[in-house]
Amino acid sequence: KGIGWEIKPEMLSVLPYAVEQNEAGEWVAVEDFDGLKQYTTWKFDLRTDLKWANGDAMNANDFIYTYKLVLDPVLNMKRANYFYGGSAPIKGAKDYFDGKTTDWATVGIKQVDDYSFVFEYANALKLWDVEYNMSGFLYTPVHKATWEANIAADGTPKYGTSMESYMASGAYTISYWEK
Repeated sequence: KGIGWEIKPEMLSVLPYAVEQNEAGEWVAVEDFDGLKQYTTWKFDLRTDLKWANGDAMNANDFIYTYKLVLDPVLNMKRANYFYGGSAPIKGAKDYFDGKTTDWATVGIKQVDDYSFVFEYANALKLWDVEYNMSGFLYTPVHKATWEANIAADGTPKYGTSMESYMASGAYTISYWEK
């Protein structure tokens, strides 16, 4: 079908679009938006009917929670560099991951409301670049209750290591788990 981006549009009400803050501090669409031009700030509007496999509602909180986990310096996730390296680094992500700051407000990932969030990139990107960079598995949210129920005594996350420690979302669910 494509590069793997197919999963994300199904979760979004519209494709990502460039935004800027107005005088009131609200995120508004850039006038004369052109997907071939480069912008640093992009908004993602989720569909309001998204559900986890157990029926729980999925919203922007799930995405923000996941991104905080990925960049948590204590967890030291090996793929956190997807958020601060390469051609689409997120503003402030490297300093947060390196522990230079503990203030999440300095990271360019902002929740706008229950169903939308904004990414502020360190570099200006075209729409294709945003779509391509968001196609990685790290941008898929984790189910908070399932994550938190699957932390080992030593603090090691066990999410996704068994059928019971994972919560699916989307069109497919897991019916069996084979090691």
